[in-house]
Amino acid sequence: MSSATAIDASADRIRVRIEAGSALADAGPALAALREALAASPTAKVEMDLTALTAQDEAGGVLTIALAQACRDARRALTWEGGHAGLADALTALNAPAHPAGAAEGADSLCEQVGRATVDFAASCRDLVTFIGELVHAFGGACRRPRLVRWRDVLYYMDRCGTDGLPITVLICFLMGLILAIQAANQMHPFGADIYVANLIGVSITWELGPLMVGIICTGRAGSAFAAEIGTMKVSEELDALVTMGIAPTRFLVVPKVLALIVVMPLLTVFGDLAGVAGGFVVGMFQLDLPFIAYWNQTVAALGPWDVVQGLIKSAVFAFLVAAVGCLRGAQTREGAQGVGVSTTSAVVSGIFLLIVSDAFMTFLLTRLG
Repeated sequence: MSSATAIDASADRIRVRIEAGSALADAGPALAALREALAASPTAKVEMDLTALTAQDEAGGVLTIALAQACRDARRALTWEGGHAGLADALTALNAPAHPAGAAEGADSLCEQVGRATVDFAASCRDLVTFIGELVHAFGGACRRPRLVRWRDVLYYMDRCGTDGLPITVLICFLMGLILAIQAANQMHPFGADIYVANLIGVSITWELGPLMVGIICTGRAGSAFAAEIGTMKVSEELDALVTMGIAPTRFLVVPKVLALIVVMPLLTVFGDLAGVAGGFVVGMFQLDLPFIAYWNQTVAALGPWDVVQGLIKSAVFAFLVAAVGCLRGAQTREGAQGVGVSTTSAVVSGIFLLIVSDAFMTFLLTRLG
């Protein structure tokens, strides 16, 4: 133990006195002596006498912080007397427990948690409405002056969201039609209504499952990608750079993404509808032994132009929501790589939620119109 540090240990108290003129070389022996005293007296309180230290004694301050950190690591409460204001503030911050005593007693009540969640939800809705307003305004400017739209980026995102996503879209919709047809066949076969599997598959796929499955796939692929891309730009301050240069991020970054998804998502829905109906064909021909022409005629008779059109209307609305929410969550990214991950997850969850809500609303509305 250094002569600049005196440690007096007993069963219930460990008193540490740091003398003036301490050196950094005293830290090692002092820490070893303090740890030995802490181990020998597991319940002893730690007191520090800092009356000899002044603001100019920097080495003594460093030594004090090192000893206080050792007390914190040992989960011992620390009290002190003396010391200048800066050192006292540092010890106060260091001595604060990671989980303050009484935290459980001060936990928010159920009403407070519900209230906070309600406020957060209202703020999120406000941000979404504000962002959609900015986006509509940017679209109005794009319609007035189309040359300001970055059409090269529109084509790029059409390729990424459409061409790259076509295989997985067709596969999932085909399997969905296959599964739905198997379940329908099991229910209808005992009644001799096998042919009506074609009606169920055709209407279900074109009205609901086709647009909805394509929307969910695009949310996972495009919505998350948009959020990650804009979120990374937010973290790296590229969005601030655009604003500094007088470029509106909504027009420059968001409009091409939304336009691209609005164009390609109805096209993906058409391919998804065909794949889903093809899945029903497979079950109808190989499980129910229905002739190809009979299944085809029944499907054509069950579907009208409005059935397909309303699915395309839904997919266009879904595209706008998915792209808008993905870009909004990206713009709301907080600092750090973790913030980008949180924004990406939030974009997917929010996008799927809005898909379901808007699908329920449009199904009711379009059914009434039809």
